[in-house]
Amino acid sequence: LDRLRDAKLTSGYYHWGEPMTELFASKKYDDITYSKEAFFTAAQKGTLPNLTIIEPDYTVRSEYLGTSNDMHPHGDLTVGDAYIGEIYNTLAKSPQWERMVFVLNFDENGGFYDHVPPPTVMDDNVNPNPGPHLNYKQLGFRVPAIAMGPYAQKKIETAGPYEHCSILRMIEWRWGLSPMTARDANARNLAEALDFTKKRDTFTLPTLKPVTARACAHPQLALA
Repeated sequence: LDRLRDAKLTSGYYHWGEPMTELFASKKYDDITYSKEAFFTAAQKGTLPNLTIIEPDYTVRSEYLGTSNDMHPHGDLTVGDAYIGEIYNTLAKSPQWERMVFVLNFDENGGFYDHVPPPTVMDDNVNPNPGPHLNYKQLGFRVPAIAMGPYAQKKIETAGPYEHCSILRMIEWRWGLSPMTARDANARNLAEALDFTKKRDTFTLPTLKPVTARACAHPQLALA
């Protein structure tokens, strides 16, 4: 965000009520923090920033009721699917769609079941805090990621490894920005998964109606 600002490019972070930008005590990102309603308005008008981030609903109450759209427990997955469809359909109708790539990314895996050993990556491995720390060169289990847009073809990408910093690498490549660390400087560019020689037609995702909107009880575990 700082590098985009220095390059006179625009950024926008859109949230439901619990903005992660408030974690910065400096408040320096308050001027690019907006409500989710502002996202839909900007998308329809074609005024979304160069870098647009929209989060799902992280509020504790909605998760407890089972109606959260962030796909965390105890949220209903159909609510999350409906939210993804709403975002895609909105962007596909935006005047900016022809120049856009929409990346749906998850920050965590769904369980300890991946059969692919996580690889390592290049990193400066510098810990700014004293004491022991994790090996930053070691990736974790795979997480879902989907690239959508006019140049994102219908396929399952098996080349790689792509990682979370691959999105940063694509942003830096697109606008000629300096990398933050060795991690994003050496990450595989997610833009390599796109085909700029072939434009894909848009489609409309069906409107999904969540199956449930009721309170979800905590699961009971029987330990032998």
